[in-house]
Amino acid sequence: MPISLKISQKRRYVKKKNATHVIIKNALVKNAKTIEKMARNTREVAMPEGRTLGLKYFQTVIQYGIVLIAKIDKNIIGFLLAEVYDITKISVLTYLVVDSKYRTIGIGTKLINYYLNQCKKRKIKLVNLFSPKFNKKTLKFYKNLGFKKDKEYVLFFKDL
Repeated sequence: MPISLKISQKRRYVKKKNATHVIIKNALVKNAKTIEKMARNTREVAMPEGRTLGLKYFQTVIQYGIVLIAKIDKNIIGFLLAEVYDITKISVLTYLVVDSKYRTIGIGTKLINYYLNQCKKRKIKLVNLFSPKFNKKTLKFYKNLGFKKDKEYVLFFKDL
C-alpha cells in the first residue's frame, strides 16, 4: 500500500510544478532503467571512476530485495534500494536518492520509514548502510532517524 506525503506549499518549485502529493510504492522491473539512470547521475551515490552496477543489478534487486520509488504525478523523483539476505535476516540499504529539487521536504524520511516497515514484515533483524563521509547532511539525516554510526571504513574495489 503506497504512502502519501503532502508537500509543503512553502516550497515554490513544488508549487510551480503543481505537485500536491508524493506517492511511495514498490518499484517494478520496468522502473529499473529510470532508477539506474538516477543512481548514475547523482553525485552523492556515484561509484568510483564513473562505474555503474548496471541495469541487470537493479532489475534483480527489484525482484528479490526492497526497492521503493517516490513519484509525483507519473515522474519518479526518488528511490530507495536495499538488498535483503533472508538467511541472515540482514538488509543492506544501498541507495537512497531524491532528486535535488525535492530534497528537505520529507521524501527521504518517508522512503526510509516505508522501507523499515517492509523490513519488519520480512522479519529483518538488522539494517546496514554506508554513507559518504563528506556528506554531513546525510550523516545527520541517518542519525536523526535512529541509525547508529559504526567504525570508519575505506572502500576497496578490484576489476575482475
